[in-house]
Amino acid sequence: MQKYSENTTISLFILKPTGRGVHYGIGTYLKYLIEALLTRGDIHIYVVNYLSDRKKEFDVEIINPRLRYFHIPPPKNSFNGDEKAQKYANRIVDFLTPFILSQPNVIFQTNYPDTLPIVKRLKSRFTIKVISVVHSAQWQFIFEGNKKQFSEAWQDIKVRYSEKLKPIRAEKELYEISDKVISVTSYMKDFMIEYFGIPEKKIEVVHNGIDIEMHVLHKSTNRDNLKQKMGFDQDEKIILYAGRLDKWKGIYILLDEFAELCNQHKNVRLVLVGEDSGPDKISQYLTHCKNNWSKVTFTGFVDFNTMQDLYQIADIGIIPSLYDHCPYVALEMISNNIPLIISDTEGLNEILTKDQCLYITPSIDDEGFVYLGKNVMKGALNKLLSSMDHPQEERLDYYPKVIESRFSAELMGSKMYSILLDLFQKTTVAVTVIELS
Repeated sequence: MQKYSENTTISLFILKPTGRGVHYGIGTYLKYLIEALLTRGDIHIYVVNYLSDRKKEFDVEIINPRLRYFHIPPPKNSFNGDEKAQKYANRIVDFLTPFILSQPNVIFQTNYPDTLPIVKRLKSRFTIKVISVVHSAQWQFIFEGNKKQFSEAWQDIKVRYSEKLKPIRAEKELYEISDKVISVTSYMKDFMIEYFGIPEKKIEVVHNGIDIEMHVLHKSTNRDNLKQKMGFDQDEKIILYAGRLDKWKGIYILLDEFAELCNQHKNVRLVLVGEDSGPDKISQYLTHCKNNWSKVTFTGFVDFNTMQDLYQIADIGIIPSLYDHCPYVALEMISNNIPLIISDTEGLNEILTKDQCLYITPSIDDEGFVYLGKNVMKGALNKLLSSMDHPQEERLDYYPKVIESRFSAELMGSKMYSILLDLFQKTTVAVTVIELS
């Protein structure tokens, strides 16, 4: 059975994962991407929230005539294991099938490797196109950023690494069967070519984009009053970290270095915005600043407006990750003209040049593990604090140009729409059903 169409409308189905990533990077990315795409051409977007806890049954939420959200709850019983995961994926495709068949020029976009079973089912049933967007590298989390250990494991044909490499091999398979792979960094593009053997022509680099006007609208006219309203002294220098409170984000060393910084600067405050996770709890982080509890503020997860207020009162932004890619918090800090300290790691070091921020360089030990050396972060903080006499706006007049030229939501939307159009133009059949079972 085939369905032909002369319609030029693009029907984009976006697979949206659940979990912490939705509250942070991926969720922010999808928000900006959807808004940018809806301003371009004739496109209808269907956001597929799988493993959704918002609804008890499959539900369709109509946001506007061109944007719908599908909510697909998790199975009642645990689905650990490949067979059960594939069974759930098949069920998702069953729910979506009537919508796939009724819409012209269908393209699916994935945003996380756990979508492999869904994509395999889609590919087995329909001749539709699939785009995979790479937001992070699983090998970094699994091997704690140890590229030496990962490389040895990847080349080792023995079974001792088979379980550890299983999700990475699944990630590789997802990119192999995708029609296009989008990386938010050049680093990850090179990695996929070298380790996964993905053809270069199949990969496009599309940087994360941000709508700078959205941040301008929230700016307060009086920064000192805003600081006081939020409970901070007017003369305090605010050092801001925002993101997940994970060990690999460099939180422990940041707290240790800040404690020493307090011996030299009496009017500094460290504000950490984000939730704790896994074995690393706020109570454990507190032990690293027990002599400076009055100088450290943990806010937990905050809403958009509160985050914008914190950006406005921040004097320094810090991103001390041991490994990362293109985090939205960096772009948001740039949009708010906050002087930045960033780890000089692959991916992160693509955002700004060395004269546009202060890079702190991690070290690698003999076993391949990444770490930040003592006093590296404190030295960078000292340097920026010493330069606070100069007006922030004069020092960072190039920051808006960085967003406009490389990281705007408009630019991201334009590039993604061009990729969608290219896939659509190569497809003469809107949807072909391969099997009906």
